[in-house]
Amino acid sequence: MRTAKIQLLQLLNDRTPIDQFDVSGPYDYADSLITMDEFQNMALNARPDLREALQNVELARLNHKLAVSNGSTDPTFGVDLSTGNPIYTTIGINVSIPLRIFDRIRAKRQERRSILPARTAGGCSSGPGLQRCRLGVRDAGGVLSILRPYKTEYLKLASDTRDKVQFAYQNGGASLIDYLDAEQTYRATRLAYLNLIGSYLTRLHR
Repeated sequence: MRTAKIQLLQLLNDRTPIDQFDVSGPYDYADSLITMDEFQNMALNARPDLREALQNVELARLNHKLAVSNGSTDPTFGVDLSTGNPIYTTIGINVSIPLRIFDRIRAKRQERRSILPARTAGGCSSGPGLQRCRLGVRDAGGVLSILRPYKTEYLKLASDTRDKVQFAYQNGGASLIDYLDAEQTYRATRLAYLNLIGSYLTRLHR
């Protein structure tokens, strides 16, 4: 326990003396997971940099759509009539079509540039980050499916078996080896249960 406390203090960069440091709070698991949308909202609330990156991506997409819309412009027609010369009259027709190709290219390039910081930031709402979040929720759900029978069946079975063997040993109906074996089985089951809770909480945090 002292070793675990030392490691935790190192992770927290806390210089509290070990004898004055302790961990409190429930060491348990919730029987059901929240929805994927709630996990994504939690991730966004914990990562303002990711939220800003996603907003920049959305802004760049809107600018690109605007550039595409502005690219389809109507041609402008003009007619020139000159009657200054008494011998002949000149008529000129001109057509003007603005080409906004470079505006669209520039907007598309800006959109691609804005996606890179969002992917680098990670999180639950962009590309690889979304996949990591889904995998983490799936792994936590897998551990949860193993935890349920431990809590409802295995722990009770190991405890009842140990109590029965202990009673039999105290009344001469079982050997010391049988009692120690039942005690070891119970402790191993209890330890596996606690380790599963730790694994579940770790996956959920990630």
